[in-house]
Amino acid sequence: MNLTASSEFEPKKPSASTLKQREKLIASRLEENLRGTSSRAISRATGYNSETIRRYLNGDSKIPADFVAQVARHYQKDGYYLLDISRSFNEHDLQSIPLSQLLDELSRRICRIEDYSVGSSLVGQLSTVNILSPQPDQ
Repeated sequence: MNLTASSEFEPKKPSASTLKQREKLIASRLEENLRGTSSRAISRATGYNSETIRRYLNGDSKIPADFVAQVARHYQKDGYYLLDISRSFNEHDLQSIPLSQLLDELSRRICRIEDYSVGSSLVGQLSTVNILSPQPDQ
């Protein structure tokens, strides 16, 4: 069986209300973890505008994952917690999928990795022999 992009392995798209609830949760977790830190200090640490940060923390603007990652890294916070992502692996979900489907999906992903690796390797080899680099006029 060939799995397509719309296969059961792809995550289901959450509803708009679920996304809004998650955004509010992320904003509240950021606010809770950054309490006592000024927007200007966070701005200096992340490179984001302090007014934009204030909107993020108030839940008035959608928070980009890159901002959360920078906050987690700079302030040594748990990014998984801030983004409300579970670290646990749900084995039950995989146990309900036939082994043949799992193996087909694994094979498909390995081929994609191999295709990428071969392509990257070729680009690297071609660039070392100046095929991809512009040649100066002689």
